[in-house]
Amino acid sequence: SEELVIRGPSKKIGPLPEPSPVDPDLAQERAIEPSSENKESRASNFSLAVSAFKTELKKIVQAVHHFGSWMWAGTGVNYYDVESQAEVQYRNVKAPSGFIEAGYLAKNHLGGVISYKKTPGEIDIDNYSIADSLFSWETLTAEFIYAVPGGHSLLGLPMVWGMRAGFQYHNFPFLYVPKMRSVAQSQSRLTMASLGAFANFATRFLDYHWMMRYQQPLLSSTDSGEAFRVQSLFTFDGLIGASYKFANKWRTGVFWYGQMHNYSFTYGSGNSRNKGDLSLFYSNMEMRLGVEF
Repeated sequence: SEELVIRGPSKKIGPLPEPSPVDPDLAQERAIEPSSENKESRASNFSLAVSAFKTELKKIVQAVHHFGSWMWAGTGVNYYDVESQAEVQYRNVKAPSGFIEAGYLAKNHLGGVISYKKTPGEIDIDNYSIADSLFSWETLTAEFIYAVPGGHSLLGLPMVWGMRAGFQYHNFPFLYVPKMRSVAQSQSRLTMASLGAFANFATRFLDYHWMMRYQQPLLSSTDSGEAFRVQSLFTFDGLIGASYKFANKWRTGVFWYGQMHNYSFTYGSGNSRNKGDLSLFYSNMEMRLGVEF
């Protein structure tokens, strides 16, 4: 073996030790197996990524469903399809419709909303005469809302959904036949109990809105008749739409809203009695502008 000699002070160091042999299998395992530090680093990075995703999802959910107050207003065009009796039926398209809504949602996910909608129409029936053909269908809605807490998603889209329940008041035209080949219009009123669900979905640029409600008649009356009673066969309303947030608190969007009413009715005036089925449907397209507080 060689000797290492250090010049300067005369000193010798003995022979260098031979390197100890290394087990080739152990060396391969050490080369493949990551160190505990690498494992901890990867786990930490994964936890950070999950936390960042949850934070971003929470931000999107908060953006798609505003906690606080809001208002919407809009106008559009309306399509009617009304059938009061087999021989009394009409369809038309009229504009403009009007809509306004105000609501509030607290951080405990409870709130309320009130809205008013007015849609114009015209009665035009072949071979029938009618004195007053123009009308408006007015709807006033007051409901409690509950947004289900937590982050939810559907088809990969962040979602806020919940329930809504309350009352709807309708002021709409009722058509009856007082004598042959003539039709009379009577403004009728219905107070309905409503129960339904809503959902809002968020994307990078647009929010999507959905709502559907079932309605059950509670009270009914009419201007010209002594008796006006209805029994619901199938009554609901619904909405779909998309909105874009173009400023800090402002939104604009396009919405479709529809009402479908089917009743069995009894109408009485003096000695005259009418019974039959009443079918009311309207389809409304609107541009709306909204603001959040």
